[in-house]
Amino acid sequence: MTNNVKQRNVLVMGGSGFLGSQLVRRLQGLEEYQVFAPSHKELDACEYSQIVNFIKNNQIDIVIHAVANHAGIGTGVNQELYFLESNLLMNSNLVKASYESGIEKFITFGTSCCYNNPEQVVFTEEDYWKNKSEISYGTCKRVMLEQLQLQNAMNWVYLVPPNLYGPGDHFGEKHTHFVPATYKKFDDAIKENTGFITVWGDGSQMRDFLFVEDLIDIILKSIESEILDRQVMNIATMKDSSVKEVVTLIRETLGYMDIEIKWDTSKPTGVGRKVLDNSKFLSLIPDFKFTNINFGIETISKWHLNGDSYEGLL
Repeated sequence: MTNNVKQRNVLVMGGSGFLGSQLVRRLQGLEEYQVFAPSHKELDACEYSQIVNFIKNNQIDIVIHAVANHAGIGTGVNQELYFLESNLLMNSNLVKASYESGIEKFITFGTSCCYNNPEQVVFTEEDYWKNKSEISYGTCKRVMLEQLQLQNAMNWVYLVPPNLYGPGDHFGEKHTHFVPATYKKFDDAIKENTGFITVWGDGSQMRDFLFVEDLIDIILKSIESEILDRQVMNIATMKDSSVKEVVTLIRETLGYMDIEIKWDTSKPTGVGRKVLDNSKFLSLIPDFKFTNINFGIETISKWHLNGDSYEGLL
């Protein structure tokens, strides 16, 4: 590291998750940061004293909280009590330990499931508290936001993304989200020679997909700039795509055109269309350019077909 660069210690909670792992990879390539990404065994977010001691012993300057217990449509409702209790405890511990330890800035993430009005399509940040969250995971995110707003000891940034996607997602996990689940289905169809995949719903539901590298760019801006401090901010493209379009695009970019796509309309599909208004964010960072969904999916497919390797991609 050059002598004129001030290095800051950054704690990334959830560093083994999709967003956390990609964030750690980016931060480790920047000389101005010393990155700490402890595993659950190394630092249990449900244990307050462990967090305080870790922050003190490693002289942490910035905390990025990306750890959570949650999943998609098929699991959220069935395990609500577990999600509620574990997320409430982790969130509360991390916020309290951070401001009581004199952390410079706390960066974390809300959830679009807090925007839950079936009669509304476009949601601004002012709508974040208006309706009951789709699942208890969202309730925990709201409680954490209120905790951040009530304390005055540290600056914070609260980013609300839509559906994240990108290289590095966990394709092989049983409980996962739409894009990685779709890649896993194609992988299984090839491996098992079934000739088809099955997707929940009819494919008409619309989703805004945010490329993970875009969100990381904004996190880095949040670390270096005060412009997003103490802000609740939708981070979204406002250019949604249908599920059918994305599934078809994944098939095309993988080169699996001989695999049939079957739609199971007996299964739940979630909200038909939900748009997160990004005008507040763009009023503060007007020159930000979001990644096009076609380029994003093509990048994932290249990464996946390249043995999940980043070489030559990013």
